Amino acid sequence: MEIKATSKYDYETARAFYYVLTLKRIVIDIIIFAVLEAIVLLKIFLFGISTMMLAVAILIPVELLVICLFHFVGAKRFYNSLGKMKNVENEFTFFEDSFRAVSKIEGMNGGSEIKYSMIEKVVEKQDYIYIYQNKRQAFIVDKSTVIGGTVEDIRNKLIPILQKKYYYKNK
Repeated sequence: MEIKATSKYDYETARAFYYVLTLKRIVIDIIIFAVLEAIVLLKIFLFGISTMMLAVAILIPVELLVICLFHFVGAKRFYNSLGKMKNVENEFTFFEDSFRAVSKIEGMNGGSEIKYSMIEKVVEKQDYIYIYQNKRQAFIVDKSTVIGGTVEDIRNKLIPILQKKYYYKNK
């Protein structure tokens, strides 16, 4: 049974992928800055206010705010960096032990067939399935376009092979 799906690598799709790529980093940054702020505030509490400690106590939340702002602005920069790959349309066909991805964009067509055992990992979110070729590149399958089967059928093909490399995060 062939299961088919499509996706268009438009801004919304690129933004969702960018957030998946950077979420772990932003959470780590928030934790680090929160710990630093707690240390500075504890030092101020224990040893009194100094101009330097007050400046650091103010600058840490400002820096965290700037990092968060760049995180959200970064999605637009990420999309703009795609160049000719903007708005590429992908068609996926899922077989028993592999899937085929065919990309179409004005003036270019290309395709490849990939064995499930060659996949780095899969992250399934609410709207998309991200099939990673490596740590930074993934095929993005729009779950709303699946025909000839269900998302559950795709999951059932991938999980037995990928096991712990299949992450289901419905948020």
